[in-house]
Amino acid sequence: MDIETFASKVGDCNRSLAIFGIVPPPARLGLDKVEFFATKLADSLKTLPGCDGVIVYDIQEEKGRTVEERPFPFSATHEPRYYARLINGLTQLETILYRAVADNPKEGFEDWLIETRENYGIHNMVLVGSSCSSGQYPGYTVKEAAQIITKNSKYLDYCIGGITLPERHRDKGIEHEILISKSHNGISFFTSQVVYNADNAITLLKDYDTLCKEKGIKPSRIIFHLHHLDRKIQSNS
Repeated sequence: MDIETFASKVGDCNRSLAIFGIVPPPARLGLDKVEFFATKLADSLKTLPGCDGVIVYDIQEEKGRTVEERPFPFSATHEPRYYARLINGLTQLETILYRAVADNPKEGFEDWLIETRENYGIHNMVLVGSSCSSGQYPGYTVKEAAQIITKNSKYLDYCIGGITLPERHRDKGIEHEILISKSHNGISFFTSQVVYNADNAITLLKDYDTLCKEKGIKPSRIIFHLHHLDRKIQSNS
């Protein structure tokens, strides 16, 4: 009997998919505290019915997003890969790692991919681009990073996702085209930011479905990020 992986779940259109989203603890905390919080979180995750994985966010300062001064200093977190490995070991749930490719230098990206798989046991990630369209970023675009992964046989065991923004579709009306373009470059699933307005997400889904039918292609999995009971939970819609 084949073992069901997160990648196989993503590709199975006959089943729903739910993942729980977390942020690593602040970097100022000692490892004993980090392990304590991971254990407490793992105990909660074990009680969630139908949880298919845990997504661990890569928090960046995003200086170029606004010219306004921060109301409080940026707080760095512990290494997301380290926290993801902790959670996986405590829960046996597969972890999905956010990677802000635009904010990290191009040099060493492939070394990072190998280290992520071999030292941390992570095979799933969501590639995130620049926080705003203006400004210079040291890293790859999502398209470039996805092509590096999908066109190299060393990384065929990676399941890679991207992000989708229903609000961008509301403002520009092109998000369904962006989804298809990213899918052509190897992105197999998408996660959204928090859904505050369901109408925006519904409109995006309708337009995406229509465009996929026009082009004769299979839609990719979209996972919408919802708030539930003061926790950030992502579930398929």
